[in-house]
Amino acid sequence: MLCALVFLAALAIAAIVSRTDVVWTVLAEVLGGLFTAIVTATVIADAGETRDARALWSHIFDRSWAVIVIGFATDLCATAGLGGLAAPTVPGKLLAAGVVLVAVSLTFAPVDALVSEDAWYALLPGALARSMLVAWRGVVFSRALIAFTLGYVGAIWVYLGLGAVLGHLHAPHVGMWASGLSTVLLLPPVQTFAALVYLDAIGYVPPRTCGR
Repeated sequence: MLCALVFLAALAIAAIVSRTDVVWTVLAEVLGGLFTAIVTATVIADAGETRDARALWSHIFDRSWAVIVIGFATDLCATAGLGGLAAPTVPGKLLAAGVVLVAVSLTFAPVDALVSEDAWYALLPGALARSMLVAWRGVVFSRALIAFTLGYVGAIWVYLGLGAVLGHLHAPHVGMWASGLSTVLLLPPVQTFAALVYLDAIGYVPPRTCGR
């Protein structure tokens, strides 16, 4: 809950300091990536029965840059693919569907970036490749599709609903608040689901420390 409140406060500050929509979009993506990293790292820590707060936060900051970049790439694919499904031609629709499938296969990349032991220069390609390989394993793909649908299609409906309510109430910065609230409502459960599915799929075993 505290993390969600901090996220909304940071979005509000970003809306104030942003002078253009481009700046706002970039800041929102960065904050969303950090939120994703925190939620995912918390799930991983719980799965490994890790309670060392200092180690957890250190790990989040060490790997958060990769989660942010992965978020940019996935959002780009999802936006292009979902928008392209409305193409007037069959080839256009097929191309868009292929792009959507790429976005679906990247669902687990943020999780892998936080559990991988790769060096920083191999972190991104490794996380993207392993996410794609795991996502296409039988039943895992259906779960990745569920996470993607809730995270993107579901977010659109929640965003529109919140936008309508906030607009009716004449709230300022309707788009910003609708986007932030939809993220707070959907990202934690969706990312928790994706993390648990991926950890189970790879048979995740947390690294042992000297004291254990």
